[in-house]
Amino acid sequence: EYGKVIVFKKQTNPTLKRVLVSLFVCCLAYSVLAQTKISVKDPNWYFTEYNWFVNGSIALTVNPGAYFKVGFTGTSISLDVDESRSPSETFMTLIYSIDDNPYTTVPVPTRTITSIPLASKLTAGDHNIILFVYNSLQSEDRWNTPMCQLTVTGLTLDTGAKTLAPTLKPNRILVYGDSITEGVRAQCCCSSDLNSNAATDTWAMSVAAGLNGEVSIVGFGRLGYTISGNGNVPPLFTPGDDSQSSWNKITANYPRSFEKQPTFIINGHGTNDGLNGHSDPLVTASVVGWLKAQRIASPNSIILLTVPFGRFKETAISLAFSQYEKQYADKKTHLILLADTASQGLEHFSSGSAEACDGIHPRTVRHGQLGSILGVYVASRGIIPPLNITSDY
Repeated sequence: EYGKVIVFKKQTNPTLKRVLVSLFVCCLAYSVLAQTKISVKDPNWYFTEYNWFVNGSIALTVNPGAYFKVGFTGTSISLDVDESRSPSETFMTLIYSIDDNPYTTVPVPTRTITSIPLASKLTAGDHNIILFVYNSLQSEDRWNTPMCQLTVTGLTLDTGAKTLAPTLKPNRILVYGDSITEGVRAQCCCSSDLNSNAATDTWAMSVAAGLNGEVSIVGFGRLGYTISGNGNVPPLFTPGDDSQSSWNKITANYPRSFEKQPTFIINGHGTNDGLNGHSDPLVTASVVGWLKAQRIASPNSIILLTVPFGRFKETAISLAFSQYEKQYADKKTHLILLADTASQGLEHFSSGSAEACDGIHPRTVRHGQLGSILGVYVASRGIIPPLNITSDY
């Protein structure tokens, strides 16, 4: 009988022994094969729209802050992955919550794993899970043939279990940014990406909560309008050179789809352009080019062109907005200039401040404050529609 220990005594008939062993192996194999496999295309499995590439067989992301939600029945759940191209060392951290319980942290250890157990022995019934990419190594390739990526191939549930629709917020938000948006040094504890970075604790998450939306964070350390980012990521927008523009791609090989338009698009770039001394005319041309291209791709989205919190390239970005508005009179695009209300302690690299451990990257507490400041700024100027609006999601 499957589930009981079979003890073979000396007098056991050899033929009977072989039959029993075969039966045991078959029952064990059946118990594994009979588990319910869930495809990434399951309609109840929600991936944040603008930082995952999802096709019939995989869901891939290179962005800390990317997440998914799904409901399910049964008592267990595992995440099926293909990390065969990943580094041989631990390169990424995931965090997840089931049924709104405290988050569990899971390092993605090596390229040999094919499944990550998330829960077992749950109470039979309906459950929900949200899973985030918490952080990852900035030094590994994230673009050309990404090594630092999470490639999901499915879910494994109990035999006979099924997925359930998760609860989703009505709005969709896309946030472009740099290491600040990626959550670099948000924990302010050390220099290691996997110990100090926290994409879930950033200003982007905070402002998304205020805007009542699901947020797709696209943040890459060192990236700017005109400067390449860590992991071989091209500049956000290079006029006349789409191959050297990252705004419309998940990676070099996977496009970013705008078929479902974001409700809000927030662009917080400019810090690295300023820190690296790139000229104002170069930045202005890039910003104008991006605004034009993004508007074509997302004709109905509200675009919030946000000067960096540390006020880097404020003049160049403001001029770009003026030039764009003069030509297009786009009432759905807005310049967000927070000035001194946000810049304190974030204007230059230093030994640290109350706001940032290195003078540039906000601490977790400051991230929450910055998200609130930005949200209040937007709301006070009548930029956003009522937050109980429904959308086509």
